[in-house]
Amino acid sequence: MAGEGTNDAAGSIDTTAAGDIWNYTFSSFTTPLAASSASGTLKYTTPELTDGLTLVGSYSPKGTTTASGTSVGYGLNYSGIDGLSVNLATGENNGTTGSEADMTVMKASYAYGPVTVAASKNEYDATAATDDQEVTSYNISYTVSENISIAYGTEKHEDSATAAVEDAEIKAFSASYTAGGMTLSAMQIKAENENFTSTVADSDYWMLGASFAF
Repeated sequence: MAGEGTNDAAGSIDTTAAGDIWNYTFSSFTTPLAASSASGTLKYTTPELTDGLTLVGSYSPKGTTTASGTSVGYGLNYSGIDGLSVNLATGENNGTTGSEADMTVMKASYAYGPVTVAASKNEYDATAATDDQEVTSYNISYTVSENISIAYGTEKHEDSATAAVEDAEIKAFSASYTAGGMTLSAMQIKAENENFTSTVADSDYWMLGASFAF
């Protein structure tokens, strides 16, 4: 039970397969909508029911205004096959009457040797047609050695807002090197049509990082 700042069953797994690369300081990008995260949310995850299977349930009470309703969510997680992880969840956002929405999240990843591939799809279906959103994402990572790893991820964002006439696409390539307690990382991100309009709005970013464990 959380008084604030928690997520429901769908919001808990709505990070894209590529790792939410949309969230890297794109000034004109619209934040994807999410399921309810109201104050007082209750969330319960069962113990493992069978090989690698757990179920999740969540409940968010109505807000302090009369123009809001309760929101519920359900989900399942499965990891019963070596290397495979599957997550499915659905949740509601009934915080405002007339703007109710359902969110569905589907994710899967499979690791085989040094290679891991992952895919995800987030769908936000709202009462107001202009609030519908969809995010499709893919990622592939390769562990070159015990010290070096690389990854490539993509996200396609579809927005039904009145001004949205183009899909936004974001791609990222990252690499990291670990030696002892030191990790060096680099990432290149390219975003196309980040404002969802026909006006060209493309961005490129380079990021470098270093961390040390003592």
